[in-house]
Amino acid sequence: MRVGLIIGAVFAVVAVTATLRLVQVARDLRAVRDALNTAESQLKAGQPAAARQSALKAEVRAAHAATILHNRPELTILYPIPVIHQNLAALRTVVGVALRLGTAGVSILQTAKPLETPDGTFEVPMRAGALPLATINRLRPDLRSLAESLPVAAEAPKSRLILPPVKDLNKTVYAQSTLRRRQALTLSDALDLLAEMSGSNGPARFLVAVANAAEMRGTGGMILAYGQLTSADGTFSLERFGGIDDLALKDAAPTPPTTPPDYLSRFADLSPTKAWRNANLGGDFTYIGPVLESMYDKALGRPADGVIQIDSMGLAALMRGTGPVEVKGLGTVTADNVVRVTLSDAYTRFPTERTERQEVLGDVAEAVFKKLVTGAYPSLRPLATALVDAVAERRIMLHLAKPAEQRHVAALAAEGRLPLSGADMATLTVQNFAGNKLDYYLDTKVKLTGDRRPGSLGRVQAEVTIENTAPRGSTSPVYVFGPFSRSFTAGQYVGLASLYVPAGTSIRSARGDLSKGAAGVSAEAGRSVITFPVRVNAGSRISVVLDLQLPPGPGKGYRLDLVPASRVRPTTYDVRFERGDGRRPITFNGPLLRERVFVDSSR
Repeated sequence: MRVGLIIGAVFAVVAVTATLRLVQVARDLRAVRDALNTAESQLKAGQPAAARQSALKAEVRAAHAATILHNRPELTILYPIPVIHQNLAALRTVVGVALRLGTAGVSILQTAKPLETPDGTFEVPMRAGALPLATINRLRPDLRSLAESLPVAAEAPKSRLILPPVKDLNKTVYAQSTLRRRQALTLSDALDLLAEMSGSNGPARFLVAVANAAEMRGTGGMILAYGQLTSADGTFSLERFGGIDDLALKDAAPTPPTTPPDYLSRFADLSPTKAWRNANLGGDFTYIGPVLESMYDKALGRPADGVIQIDSMGLAALMRGTGPVEVKGLGTVTADNVVRVTLSDAYTRFPTERTERQEVLGDVAEAVFKKLVTGAYPSLRPLATALVDAVAERRIMLHLAKPAEQRHVAALAAEGRLPLSGADMATLTVQNFAGNKLDYYLDTKVKLTGDRRPGSLGRVQAEVTIENTAPRGSTSPVYVFGPFSRSFTAGQYVGLASLYVPAGTSIRSARGDLSKGAAGVSAEAGRSVITFPVRVNAGSRISVVLDLQLPPGPGKGYRLDLVPASRVRPTTYDVRFERGDGRRPITFNGPLLRERVFVDSSR
């Protein structure tokens, strides 16, 4: 009995000591979390030296916790015992994650030290088109390695035997790991893309396709001007700029293998691989981009490493980083007036001078890109912030010819992709085929109401309203208001409306302003597209109501994607989908400036 008491006493001492050690581990892990959050705040406040110290503190506290868990004899003795074993194993795992967080934070901040400015912030500068490529290339593997080594919350240790205090520590550390992984991946993709586009892997050449949003096509405005942006060893330069007619093709360019056959058949009579003005009729830039690259190669006999489509609103975003430009005949063009100047004032200022008028958008784009690659920018942060918004609004789209590089574009959601064909989605494009510039005056609205109950056919009513706000009776300048055909009148908008919807959607009935042609269903890249011709007089509107049947939708995990088109005046959406069985309806109302995703996770 005495032996039993002694063993019990020893076990009690071991257990108490082990408990105290685990309390210290818990303190260490919370300190790691707090130190990493402090480092992030210090970086934002322009205190990199303090941030390095905070990151070092996180590393030290994580190492201390690891030492306790792996080296203390009282914990080693208890490790094989059921329940204790599962909890100690979980703690060892989570402490390993914390240690990676702290160690990587110290390493990355030290590597980035050459980017530290006198006022204490980290900035990526660009001077005369040149980036600090050596520092960027040193940072890239560290960031990628950190991102790939950090687990997400779903990977946290799971066992019914893990006690609540340990579960709470797991949750704390894995939440940090998930956050830092996402940040590291985004920054890693951004630096990889910046390095590759700036010629880190050899000289590169990019087509700049300037889109005129006063005359719309599928992925944005009609392409009326182009530029050639080149790079080598971290330095960008602008080689040429001109009107798109300089690249006119006598024959169609080779069709890229990524081009959907149904897209080609849908627009076969409009020569989408030959006529630059019809080169971006589709709604998804992931297959429009390769077509533009092929056409560029056909026109100049030299391949493009990628293409950047940008419109006047995208130029405004660039100018928020570069500042205003001076353009001959226009004066000072700023981020605030560039849309009006290029899409409205130009036609009023040059009502009869066709060449001068057509070159305005190209001249402004050339001035903006020239300033971008020749100016001195101590920080690219304002430009990057503006570009993030422009990309989200599809004002700027990017495609790179090499699949490995395109993956970074996709990771940054800059590729202009529409949702996959099996998803519930909606986006409206309205394309101008009257030759005028009336999209500057066009308002569009989509109202979607109906049922999307799990496992049942969807019943959705789509009402598309198109309003031409051009002043009635306006005939000048003719280049804006037309007409360019005897069958049209001045100020009349003539075009094609396309509502992209889930694959397998059918029309049960259609009514409204369909006198110019019936609504029909076609396909593009496997998606269903509801199309109908539109003709809207100045100061008037039309409305078409479509009763649609959608394939059965999923229960848990249902999502709806609303995708904007880069219009001067964003399309307004009014959505209400009933989900049934007490589930919350999916609702949205307002101008759609960027993609909106609605998820119903209920069963």
